[in-house]
Amino acid sequence: MKSFKLTARRASFSHVLTTTLCIAVWIAISAPLSAAPTASIQYNLDPAAEQIGPDVDVAGLNLSVRSKSGEALPARLHIRLDAPPKNRLVSTDFPIVEGTHLIDAQAATNTGEYRLRYLFPIRGEYTLTVTASPLTDASPDAWTPVTETFQFTLNENPGEVRNLLLLLAGLFVFGFVAGIILGRGARSANPAT
Repeated sequence: MKSFKLTARRASFSHVLTTTLCIAVWIAISAPLSAAPTASIQYNLDPAAEQIGPDVDVAGLNLSVRSKSGEALPARLHIRLDAPPKNRLVSTDFPIVEGTHLIDAQAATNTGEYRLRYLFPIRGEYTLTVTASPLTDASPDAWTPVTETFQFTLNENPGEVRNLLLLLAGLFVFGFVAGIILGRGARSANPAT
């Protein structure tokens, strides 16, 4: 009976030792990963997406790389802007642009802020993908690279919508007047018997 208690104590001591060792290894491995601060990328359009007319208004695309505490981080940026995908039902004014890569550029910023001015060609949902990495890898306060994807939608130019509605109304009126004229002409040529 005494040897059974001794074996059970050794087994529990071995279990505690193994668990403690596993936790220590996990902390040692995860410590360097959590030591590097992570960054976030924010963007905004100037003017707002609702106020931008495709192929009419030049817009400012502002990118900002910030630490979790809110301070600006110098960064190397990879910017990719994709045009709205093709729509089989209704095409845009410029169908060759649909579904293409509009911007694929590298940039660097010492201030953590980057501004790009761009004339968006068509209406629809654009996809902006930005990858930010530390400007210098040897920096003592280096952070882990981050990639974020944003989507925003530009509506059709209000002037073009107005012109389309005027064209449709004009065609309707023309068709109505032509129908009346042709209908009266057919009625007078074939009097009712």
